[in-house]
Amino acid sequence: MSTGTGAPPERGRWKRVVLVMVVTLVVLAGVFFGTLQGNANSATVTSQVREAYSSHLSHYSDVNASILAADYAPNATMVWTGDARNLEGSYATSAIIKEFFSGYFGVFSSVSVKNATYSVQAAGKGAEVNGSLQLLGSTTTGQSMTASISAQETYSRVNGEWVISSETWYFNTFFIEAELD
Repeated sequence: MSTGTGAPPERGRWKRVVLVMVVTLVVLAGVFFGTLQGNANSATVTSQVREAYSSHLSHYSDVNASILAADYAPNATMVWTGDARNLEGSYATSAIIKEFFSGYFGVFSSVSVKNATYSVQAAGKGAEVNGSLQLLGSTTTGQSMTASISAQETYSRVNGEWVISSETWYFNTFFIEAELD
């Protein structure tokens, strides 16, 4: 005699197994595609920040405080430390950083960055840049200047642009050579 309870127990078990497998595959696909998207975003950020940092270093040769200060976020901090020849200090906001560079370019009439090596690592909604560089130039009185620097920058996106939110330059050496007669 049949009680009319429905499908045999094996059929119900197979439906549950198939349902669990489908849900598992959907979750795994989401994780996989989310990881791919995250990696693509990370590569894009790294590339964009690498370009922004390279541009920042080239702006030193413009010897223009306004151009250089535009590379910083409005609330950025810049720290120069180590053997920085009386330029050591912590400078907060892009306006104060611009004032600093105005004074700096009043002393150094030509500046260029050489031998820059650095790495860029996407971090959260920003990126970290770590590296080293040499700063070369001459003073307004004709003396030559060379500096060896370890650099660390943090970039963030402000108004659609990658700008420096924090910068620390540690001056390993800073030489100003006597004028030649």
